[in-house]
Amino acid sequence: MEGTRPLEGAEGSEPPAEVGDDKIPSVRIFDKRPRSRDFDREIFPSEGGYLVEFSNQGGKHHENPNPPNLRKRRMTCLVSEDGGCENVTDNQTGLCSDHNYKKGRPRVILIHWADWIGRIIPPGRRREDCLTWAPAHLSIIERFVVWTQSEEEQRQPRLKKLDGFVSDLMSTIKGNTPDSTTLQRDLESSSGAMAAQVVSNAREVVNRNFPSEEYASVSVGDWSYKPRELDESVKLGSVPIRTMAALLFLGVASEEANRGDLWTYLQCGRRQEEAKRASVYMPMAYYYLRAHLGATKNMATQSVRQPGSRSLA
Repeated sequence: MEGTRPLEGAEGSEPPAEVGDDKIPSVRIFDKRPRSRDFDREIFPSEGGYLVEFSNQGGKHHENPNPPNLRKRRMTCLVSEDGGCENVTDNQTGLCSDHNYKKGRPRVILIHWADWIGRIIPPGRRREDCLTWAPAHLSIIERFVVWTQSEEEQRQPRLKKLDGFVSDLMSTIKGNTPDSTTLQRDLESSSGAMAAQVVSNAREVVNRNFPSEEYASVSVGDWSYKPRELDESVKLGSVPIRTMAALLFLGVASEEANRGDLWTYLQCGRRQEEAKRASVYMPMAYYYLRAHLGATKNMATQSVRQPGSRSLA
């Protein structure tokens, strides 16, 4: 792959993975092209003093699970530029027979070009203060669940409204959200129309389910969020429901971009059944477990945790 390099210990990256019984550190291939264009776009103007933005400045290095050669064209092995491999392969992994994973060899892992997030900017804060403030989608869902339970007589109407929103969110994001590297490539090479479409989709889904005429003054109550660079949580008072809805849409869309593979499979003419990642179903499974099936927070979290993962955030 042109413009990639093996790289260990980059800022924001996870430690090298260990695989199999051999405990062999993986080879992590990072994109060496600089991220020369930033994307920071609000979903709608400030409501209650809060802003929600879609951004590529998350700062983490996520594994890219998308096979780089699904069409099985002939290409130079990914371990080429710094690794010195000159072999040509048509394997969908992009790796030649010398570097394809098998017992006793390190696993080669691609790392995304950018980290896309849904950012929250609370009242009185500037974007520069909150560049990486991206609440985890499970935390946002938990706040919604608490909101549905806060008034017994409103529980069923609120669940019905939230169910409709979640269904709309899933059908809009699933298979329609490009992976993070593709989003960044489109931004670098053209107008960033793909990222702009994610923003447009978020706006439309929120407005369709929580129109401002009816929900502009509705709040999910007080909340708190702990940014990873701070020692203490930030208190967020009277968070508008439309703000939370936009955050959840972008949280799930970012998860799909950073960790999903369905869009790539569909773009290459493959069937949904061939995709390897959970897509939008993982965070939404948490919602249904908590909102409808009586699971505790701990039970729901364990049910959707992926094997070997350290965090769902």
